[in-house]
Amino acid sequence: MSESKLMKFVAIGSLVGLAVSMFDRTTREKTVSCLKQTSSQVKHYSSHPSEAVHSIRSSFAKWEGTINNGINEVLSVIDQVEGYLDKVTESEETRNETDAATNQTKTE
Repeated sequence: MSESKLMKFVAIGSLVGLAVSMFDRTTREKTVSCLKQTSSQVKHYSSHPSEAVHSIRSSFAKWEGTINNGINEVLSVIDQVEGYLDKVTESEETRNETDAATNQTKTE
């Protein structure tokens, strides 16, 4: 029951915020301009669905390339960190072996 009230008041708040923001002339003009542009694009794509599919595919390919580049960069950083950690581990092992040998020599 409380979820339905929450969603109800979120929707009411959104509508009130929309109404208040429309008092500003530049916001109103920008909103009308964006709605006209969007309407024009919807009409164009409904008349030419192959262009819509091509546009979606090219956008997908762009985002796919961006994501793949990001993943490759993250993997490169992980490899570098792993290399640094290996060096630190080797250094600690060498130091521990040296300390152990030194302690063994002192006891003899």
